[in-house]
Amino acid sequence: MGGAEAPDGDAGGEVGVLEERLRGLLSHNPAWLGQDGAPPWCADLSMNHEELLERTRQWAAAGCGAQGASGSIAAPMRVAHSEELGRHLVATRDVAAGEVVVVEPPLLLALRERSPPSCLTCFRRATVYTCPACGFFLCGPECGAAAHAEECGVLRRLGLGQPAPRPEEEARLAALPDEQRAQAREMLQQAAATAEQQRRLEVLRQYRLVAAVRTLLVMHRSPAVAAAVAALQGRVNPSSTRHANHQRRVVEVAVGQLGVTNDPALAHRVCAVWDTNGFEVPLAWGNRVVGLFPVSSLLTHDCRANTQQWFTAEGVVVVRAVTRVAAGDVLTTCYTDPQWATLLRQDHLRISKQFTCTCARCRDPTELGTFLGSPCCPACRLPLLSTDPLDPQAPWRCSNHTCTHTATAAQVAGVGAGIGAKLKGLTPNDAAALASLSRQLEEMLPSTHHVLMQLHVSTLKTLVARDLREVNDEDLSTLLAISSLVMGVLRRLEQPLTRLSVRMGREEIRLAVESERRGLVAGQAARDRLQELRGVAEECKLVMGWDTRMPPFQSVYSEYRGALQRLATETQG
Repeated sequence: MGGAEAPDGDAGGEVGVLEERLRGLLSHNPAWLGQDGAPPWCADLSMNHEELLERTRQWAAAGCGAQGASGSIAAPMRVAHSEELGRHLVATRDVAAGEVVVVEPPLLLALRERSPPSCLTCFRRATVYTCPACGFFLCGPECGAAAHAEECGVLRRLGLGQPAPRPEEEARLAALPDEQRAQAREMLQQAAATAEQQRRLEVLRQYRLVAAVRTLLVMHRSPAVAAAVAALQGRVNPSSTRHANHQRRVVEVAVGQLGVTNDPALAHRVCAVWDTNGFEVPLAWGNRVVGLFPVSSLLTHDCRANTQQWFTAEGVVVVRAVTRVAAGDVLTTCYTDPQWATLLRQDHLRISKQFTCTCARCRDPTELGTFLGSPCCPACRLPLLSTDPLDPQAPWRCSNHTCTHTATAAQVAGVGAGIGAKLKGLTPNDAAALASLSRQLEEMLPSTHHVLMQLHVSTLKTLVARDLREVNDEDLSTLLAISSLVMGVLRRLEQPLTRLSVRMGREEIRLAVESERRGLVAGQAARDRLQELRGVAEECKLVMGWDTRMPPFQSVYSEYRGALQRLATETQG
């Protein structure tokens, strides 16, 4: 992905390839024709993604996109290159919060290395039928037709196809006495079942080959795909453990046994491209696959990103701005979990993407004032801070300038391990137990420490389908306090239109409305509180309408508006 490593290769030629890919996406992005040429519905920021794709298909089928085929397009970004970021995307104009930046179908999709048994062709769960020739899981013979034929011809060389019948065994069994024949047949059936189980397990182990094999095959027959893959960043480091693993588990098999390429360097390069640019893609039927999206992969990493990806049922990515983006700004996304502390995020990025993030949050030892990764100083109970957040071995020092206490990075990491033992057996929906644990840990951790925050987020997620009228007053008060704490941190760490922000905002609104309904907060205080949430309610209404897989919000919004109107009437009375 953009910014994930030092630039490599012929930057000018690769930028040209990616610009061509960008122009080729016009048929999926009619808004790029500008105000005069785009259909009016492109201006509707609330349109859900499935409707957006269907309208776009109809628009393209009517030939409306041909008007921009030979002329200029008004895409909201351009491909750029720098020594610091490599290839990346820069906004060409101001982009509104919630605006679609790009819709991009996948260049390639493939099963993940650790996928459950799944159809190699359509990616649905498949546990019964396997291809007789190559042995890989398919939905049935219908998924083993033309779409599977090319891969099957290569993968069958692994020798994992279904074993051929052995008529000689039946001949031997027929010569045995009845009692011996029955015993022998049972033993053979047990041996066959064990062998079949082992064969299927070996098929699952070979999922690690699928993405590279599929990519090499498609590159061989499609110059456009070959050029797009070659233009993506991917560092091949022969001295790394990752390179050694690829050599043993993928490259040697792809070159030596499967013969899908005779170029080990190309096979390593393909593996590196997937490592750096692969997106995890959730599909409608619950399976997750990996995908290559050349334009979207140019989004530069930032731990407080200005865009976020959404995936449709078929695996098309929709990238939306989650805050206003000014013309000239670099378009960014987050490659890691914003709920993790800096030590964890940096470690993940170094291992998985092979770079060190230097964003504002990572440089700030307080993590934008949240102290997400800071344990408490044992001497004065104030947060400990890293002396150099970008150095994983840097010592930590008390934030109280009059306190001289220090700790090693290993000691700080050890605090988290010790807390892990205390969390065993704790369930997220036990609000009272969480509150009790928080009190126990308050001398070790700030209330906003990432361990406690992730527990609190899990607790709030359990409320999605729960009737709050069934929660007693004490637990409701505890949940209100948790929600207030979580939202205070999220407003610092995430932009307002991210999935997590609106999911937590939804529960904040529900808890506030239920609190007002019971009279726990009443009068002007209740009215002020609900008025404070007006912006959150509008953000939730907008974002949760984009994807039908998000928790429903319309009824929550109606209850919220009803509570506001009721309080306004009482005040007037």
